[in-house]
Amino acid sequence: MKTISSPPAPRTSASGFALVMAMVLMGFLLLLTVSLSSLVNMELHATTQKREMQQARANALLGLSVAVGQLQKYAGPDQRVTAAASILETSDTNVGVTHPHWVGIWASADEDFVPQTLEHYTASGQKDSSGIEQAALTWLVSGNHDGTVTYSPHSATGTDEVTLMGEGSATDINDYVTAPLVSVPGESGLSVNRYAYWISDEGLKGNLAFNGEPASTLTAAEYQNYPLKSGSAVLKSGNTTTGDALFADLAPYADRLADLGQLDFVSTDSNVSKTLPHDATVWSYGVLSNVKNGGLRKDLADYTQLPDGPIFTDGPDWRHVKAFLGLANEVTTATDGSATIGHSPYYPNEGNEDKYHPGMYPIPVRLGTYMDAAFIDNGDGTYGIRMYFYPVIALWNPYDIALAPAQYKFAQWSGYDNSNLEFAVGRWDGTDHWEHMPMLIRKEDGSIAPESNPKSYVISNTRLTSSSASQFRMYYMVDESTGLQPGEVKVYTAPGLSSFSNNTQANILEEGFRPGAGFYLDMSPPSGSDYLSPYRFEVTSSDPIDTWLVDLGLKYTSGLGGDFLNEWWYMSTDATKTLITITGLNRAGLAYSFPSNTSNWAIEDDGRPRAFRPTVRTASDTDLMPNGSILGEYAIDQVDDFPAYAFIYELKQAFNDQNTDDQNRRRRWLANYNPRAPKLQQYLALADDIRTVNQSYIGQMRGRGYDINDSQSDLYYSPTVFGAGNKRMRFGYSYTDGGERTILFHIPRPNTPVPGVGILMHMNIAGFYGHNTGKFTPTNITPAYAIGNSYADPRLPKGELERTDAVSSNSFTHHDYSYKLNDALWDRFFSSTDLFGGNGPHDPRFISYPNADTIPAYTASERPYDNAAAKLIQQGTFNINSTSEKAWQMLLGSTFGTSVQTDDGDVELIPDRAQYLRSGLAFGSVFDGSDETDADAYEGFRGLTDEEIILLSREIVKEVKHRGPFTSLAQFVNRSSDDNAPDAHQLMGALQAAIDASTINEGFQQSVSAADASAQDPISTYPNADALYGSVGANTPGYLSQADLLSKVGNMLNARSDTFIIRVCGETRGLNGQSVTARAYCEAVVQRVPDYLYPDEDEATAFPPTYEDNKSFGRRFVIRSFRWLSQDDV
Repeated sequence: MKTISSPPAPRTSASGFALVMAMVLMGFLLLLTVSLSSLVNMELHATTQKREMQQARANALLGLSVAVGQLQKYAGPDQRVTAAASILETSDTNVGVTHPHWVGIWASADEDFVPQTLEHYTASGQKDSSGIEQAALTWLVSGNHDGTVTYSPHSATGTDEVTLMGEGSATDINDYVTAPLVSVPGESGLSVNRYAYWISDEGLKGNLAFNGEPASTLTAAEYQNYPLKSGSAVLKSGNTTTGDALFADLAPYADRLADLGQLDFVSTDSNVSKTLPHDATVWSYGVLSNVKNGGLRKDLADYTQLPDGPIFTDGPDWRHVKAFLGLANEVTTATDGSATIGHSPYYPNEGNEDKYHPGMYPIPVRLGTYMDAAFIDNGDGTYGIRMYFYPVIALWNPYDIALAPAQYKFAQWSGYDNSNLEFAVGRWDGTDHWEHMPMLIRKEDGSIAPESNPKSYVISNTRLTSSSASQFRMYYMVDESTGLQPGEVKVYTAPGLSSFSNNTQANILEEGFRPGAGFYLDMSPPSGSDYLSPYRFEVTSSDPIDTWLVDLGLKYTSGLGGDFLNEWWYMSTDATKTLITITGLNRAGLAYSFPSNTSNWAIEDDGRPRAFRPTVRTASDTDLMPNGSILGEYAIDQVDDFPAYAFIYELKQAFNDQNTDDQNRRRRWLANYNPRAPKLQQYLALADDIRTVNQSYIGQMRGRGYDINDSQSDLYYSPTVFGAGNKRMRFGYSYTDGGERTILFHIPRPNTPVPGVGILMHMNIAGFYGHNTGKFTPTNITPAYAIGNSYADPRLPKGELERTDAVSSNSFTHHDYSYKLNDALWDRFFSSTDLFGGNGPHDPRFISYPNADTIPAYTASERPYDNAAAKLIQQGTFNINSTSEKAWQMLLGSTFGTSVQTDDGDVELIPDRAQYLRSGLAFGSVFDGSDETDADAYEGFRGLTDEEIILLSREIVKEVKHRGPFTSLAQFVNRSSDDNAPDAHQLMGALQAAIDASTINEGFQQSVSAADASAQDPISTYPNADALYGSVGANTPGYLSQADLLSKVGNMLNARSDTFIIRVCGETRGLNGQSVTARAYCEAVVQRVPDYLYPDEDEATAFPPTYEDNKSFGRRFVIRSFRWLSQDDV
């Protein structure tokens, strides 16, 4: 039987799935392993990167620490100045400097603290930029920290450098900054850690984070003294005057700005911060230190603590400063805001307690003594001579304050003993000699004949001797009963025609011009028949002189020509006279000529006093013929509406009435001379050393005793008057053009703190007590505005600051007063603007230190004069070595859009200009500088448009580059006294040169030139004739001057900076030292403070400091702000 086998059993899928699962699991395990490995690697890499970044940050912090140490070492001492390397480039661009934004530090004194300058010049007289670069103590970049200057602005750092300001901070590639990398040695000797830093100087920039709000308790009249704005209103895009404004109104945000980048949110340009990285800041603050001499500055607000004694040898006294600022205590203020001060005499040579008082008195601007003579009938058959005197006096109040009513006495008299103002009567016989005509005459047959036989003598080219002359001494009393308003000029004449009185309290002159009003004197017949004996009359007085006196003197010497004196005496109630000497009178070689006709003499019996006309001729004439060219052939029986001849004294102004005589003697009457000088004098012997000669012709005797003809009558006799009663006269541009008021000088007001050194521009230093002069006192040859201005003195050779000359038995030293006073004041002082009544500084730029929320307090033994600077920090202190045009624009625009107070008490906003008001109030409108004859050029004030500010800033930067770096404020303010400096630098300071170059004063076109000379005043005789040239309107109120700028912003200037921003990069490299593995950036704001590095309560105001470390490292730097930056920020 067949056996059938069973089929095999089917296979299952379990084993395949296991295999798949095994494979999957193996893949997952591999993936997990790889993932875990990657995660581990990533973590390891991240840890490495973090460690490297931490190391990079550590390197950055190390670089920051080194940078702070470098600042402390080189910038901590007071006698240091800072500037960007762009100051080395004298062209308009920075193309010649590799690193123009690196900051250098120079010493302003030697190791013994003796001040020094950095004036370096090449053999051709140009700035030696290379020498200045090498003179730097250091350049504030990495690599220069070990006491040697490894890197300078012209250095090529090669590839080992890093960009610290790039496209993240600046849009212009020229604003980029690189710095060299410095290696940090490692343990193996391989440098894998490096850092680089660059220190930016914030004081070279304009501070946009300031907007000072005036306190409600203070008037606009005070706050117009302070720079209350940041200047942002004048900034425009680009470098032109026509760009778009960068800020519509930054003021609401200014004090909330924490960094420059925030400007992008408040500007019309959303990228504005990157256009201003080297121009603007929100951080700058300054210590009130004395860069020139070391130590902290003294507080001029506490001026009563000024020392006694001369400011410089043979110069004005510190008590003059105290007396000027103390005038505020003599001012009376009315409820309407108007102010008045009483008149006071000037005592420059008196040894009493008031000898330093500046005096408050009007200035005579026109003193005319007009004369005539006529024959009078004595009633007994004889005839005498009647002399007429018509005084016309004009007084000017040059101050911004009213002068109280007063009486002023004028005396006209002989200047020296045995000298006469002569009036002679003679007759020419037709040949070469004169026949003397006696003073007593008779009328015979209708003609005039001598009383008896005349005695003859021969004279040839000379005048009649004093034997036939008359000497006089005459007093006039000006009754100023209503007071003189600011800038006002009033004319005074006699109320009518009357007999002259010997009483010195009589002969009153009253307000108003009255032609023909005056006084007369009848000359009695001489006794005997010797008609060659002296015949004279003299006015004497036994009355006490109890009013302030202006004494006008004339002198003829016995020789032909000779000297003239114009002496103004200011006298006290005890009749003690004070004689002061200055301004010049035109030398006149006098000769007298008389009519040859003896018929038709007019007798003064018909009310016609102007009958007899003696004519006057100069010494240049070859004979003594009657002067027919002036009065016709005969000077007899003249009946005119003006006197025969006159002696006229006029204060020099831009242009005088006598244009034909004036064009050859134009002078810048407010640049090199002083109209407030209490005595005017000139000695014209050309053989004398001309420094003894006053060349100004201010107050000069106008001509030689003018003969007045029809064409000259209005010019010489009739002043151009206006107003009710013909009382007022113009002065400034001329007597016929210009404003009705000329207001030049500010007087301090009560309850108003000293705004700064700039106010001293108004201090009168003419004829100061203590000058070592004898009778040759050169008081008018001090500048009208000495302090703050910088014009070279034409009487001193270039390079000289003083000159001592012997004159007869007397000698005096003439100084460059502006230079020496600027040198003594600007670095030594500031003003806290505090009245010390518990309210603190009035200027909101001052912040209390160390606690900003407190008000500085002082004790009786801790006077502000010495201690205020230790208790304050100033916001926005500006470094004068800045080469940023926009930074200068912000400084000059810090009064843009502020208000002024007018003389009627109103407050007027000046929205479109920066006001530079010279007076305490706005007496006129803002002047645009276009027309020098405009009234506001003399009674208004100057305002600068944004375009003018841009132009001026451009020129200032040029001057800074050509002259800087400046080692003191005084050097910046002054002209150069270095013989090797370019001539332009020796003529005026940087600011004034920039003003002149900017053409913002081009409306004042009339200038002194080399052609402006005369025989009596040859320009060629001046040692520095170049200093004479320029606008005759210089320093008038509408003419912007250097002193005007400094009076507003001078209190916030210094020659150094105290705030710096340090930008640092730290990096690490691979072990090969080639590839960068990490970089970190940081930025810190570092501030110098008033405390020394090792503070001590009594040490801050000490100089030199006691501790050696403080001597070496100066005042302490502190870090005010710190932040990390990303690569994009850089």
